[in-house]
Amino acid sequence: MPEIARLEPVELRDVWPNEATDFTPWLLRHLDALGDQIGLELEPLQREASVGRYSLDILANDINGNRSVVIENQLEATDHNHLGKVLTYAAGYDADVMVWVVREFLDEHRQALDWLNQRTGLDTEFYGVEVRAVKIGDSLPAPIFEVVARPNEFRKRNVNIADRPITVADRAYQQFFQGVADRLADVYGHHRRSAGPRSWMDYMVPTRATAQAYGVFDLLGDGVAAPATLLVDSDGIVAAQVGQSIGDRPSATAILDALRLYNGGELRGRRVGVGLMADAAGQGWTWPAVTPEEARDRAADALRGLASAHFSRMTHEDGASADMGFAALTEAEGDAVFPDRAKFTAQVVPALFRNATLDLDVVRIGETVYLRDGVSGQWQTLPAGTFGIDFSNIASAVADAVDSMRSVELADGGSVGGADTLRLAGAAPAEALRGFVPSAPEGGTLQVTLWAGREDFLIRKVEVTGVLFPNDPPDITRTLELSRFGEPVAVEPPG
Repeated sequence: MPEIARLEPVELRDVWPNEATDFTPWLLRHLDALGDQIGLELEPLQREASVGRYSLDILANDINGNRSVVIENQLEATDHNHLGKVLTYAAGYDADVMVWVVREFLDEHRQALDWLNQRTGLDTEFYGVEVRAVKIGDSLPAPIFEVVARPNEFRKRNVNIADRPITVADRAYQQFFQGVADRLADVYGHHRRSAGPRSWMDYMVPTRATAQAYGVFDLLGDGVAAPATLLVDSDGIVAAQVGQSIGDRPSATAILDALRLYNGGELRGRRVGVGLMADAAGQGWTWPAVTPEEARDRAADALRGLASAHFSRMTHEDGASADMGFAALTEAEGDAVFPDRAKFTAQVVPALFRNATLDLDVVRIGETVYLRDGVSGQWQTLPAGTFGIDFSNIASAVADAVDSMRSVELADGGSVGGADTLRLAGAAPAEALRGFVPSAPEGGTLQVTLWAGREDFLIRKVEVTGVLFPNDPPDITRTLELSRFGEPVAVEPPG
């Protein structure tokens, strides 16, 4: 008889030691595994999404229903605090679906979700999910999601479609759009999607290759990428345009009428329409219009969604970039894993020896700083407040400063870090950067200039002019460059 092994439980903390830096980034990359269990096709939108003073673990989208989804994680048993957070985040994002992922659901909290599902409408859903880890023999651990609370009325996505029978035409739409979705995923790297029985499918076009392949530029012959609904035939060729704005969603009748005109009065085969929303064009074409405020908000959101980043050239034109009392920082370069880890090398000028420079290795984990100088070669453990800059929180802090920018001016930024960029400039309060520089003065004003990618809005470079440290001259300008977004980085205490 063949030997059959048994599943063995694995302690969750052995797989994901830290909820914020290990489990949440993993779940963000594997939302399909969670979605399979609750019956939703989830598309990640943002990690650590801000809700007042708090941060939601994951903000996602239910692709088939086009509904907002908030996801809160716990590698412990449920508690009242996190139940309150789930409701707070749901209200903050006006969410349609709430998913609470935990190690163990206590009866009172499972009953609370059941009660919420009973008392709310069909368009609001609460899911309680327990996560476990198992292995077989010496295999790698594998996750198991078990749904312990779900809506009693299991009428979920596309309520408007569920109320009527699906027609032959619906199935034809679904078959065509699935082919389009697969092509976009396989060839152009889009998030993989499942098509619904509808006469449209929305896409934000993020790459030049897709924009060019699907003809979402120069539709009117004016060299401008048109943010309108396009009709694409089964060969991927643009057939016609319906609507003049990104908000237009033509009816099935309008799509079919346009296709009949294109096809000389007859629909050949199963040629139907797809709504492709243009958000990028290629070299030589004009980019779609975006307001300075929209660009600012998208740049801040892109930063908050990062799991990690490389930072470099934390410098200014006169040398010392941060007067920290015991030394002045002249340059720093390293990696940050958000929200609370960083490792970097720094060059400083000691306060007592202004003609000398000293190289430091620095590791920050939470509220602990480990520091090693190039002379002794010994690691020291210091309180977090010893070091005047918190690189581990750089994404959130810079995002706060970007959010607070006013009188924003927008211009072409040229190429920075290998990416075509938009240049944004505006004024921000100095205290907005306190997450990065705790000593930033209250009441001061900074002039902020940043270069954000046209396609992904990730910030490649930031220049900040103004006082951040007590001994700063008023016109000091600091520069920070960011790169290697989302790459895996390990930050551990020095051995």
